Amino acid sequence: MKKEKKESVRDLHLSAKDRRLIKKEKKRIDRIKTQAQVQVYWNNLLKLPSSRERQLMILFALSIITIKAKLGMPTREADFLKHSEDMQEALKNNTLGYFSPAFARLNQWKTENENLDKAMTDVTNGVRGAEGRKKNAKANLRVTLKLALAYINELALLNQAKANAIIEASLMVVIQRSARVVKDFAVKQMEATGIILLRSASAKIDGKYVNASYEWQYTTNDGVTWIALPTTINKAKTIAKDMVVGVATIFRKRITTSKGGTSAWVVSKPITPE
Repeated sequence: MKKEKKESVRDLHLSAKDRRLIKKEKKRIDRIKTQAQVQVYWNNLLKLPSSRERQLMILFALSIITIKAKLGMPTREADFLKHSEDMQEALKNNTLGYFSPAFARLNQWKTENENLDKAMTDVTNGVRGAEGRKKNAKANLRVTLKLALAYINELALLNQAKANAIIEASLMVVIQRSARVVKDFAVKQMEATGIILLRSASAKIDGKYVNASYEWQYTTNDGVTWIALPTTINKAKTIAKDMVVGVATIFRKRITTSKGGTSAWVVSKPITPE
């Protein structure tokens, strides 16, 4: 039998213009650090006039920054059941009007909650066969919970501006977007005794990497005196050698660029060389 060819990005037949658009949009998305910025981004995106470019931008953004829900179910069985009951009640009451059309399995969900409750009570009372019924009841309930999650995520997808509110009203949990954050300044003990690696975020101006000099200093007396380490040029890391073992040491660094001038000092957390 002939193997089916796997679909790749190239199969999408993106033009050079499309690729430039995606690259530009990725840079914008990479600059997003908070949920508030996500909301602003979506609002601006949806205001753009309808076009192929707008559709492409939305599809790309959806794959990266869509606000989604997770169930967030407790592990303890009694709490699991209570949370399921509360969620079913929240979707049924629809106090804020977000859940329209209604979730199709609301009545079945209520019945499954009741079945699990009864099975758990029977297990506690030592009723024969109750453990098996409890497992089946919980498995059935999990299917409905997953469908409820899919239902909430569809509502959130269709209304990203209110996605947080929709998810919270359902008593589910918002999956926080985790932006890739480069630590501005990190210090790390190396394997060799008294050797500390210092690493800075590389210098950027207007989102572009630029040439820079990096100054490094350390103190072992809470900043009363600072001792300079060799400056590095276009190298955002250095090694501090022969550090005194067992003495709390604080490092700091600053960056100088031709366009941006010299930055303020950034101070590390104390580290005790080993």
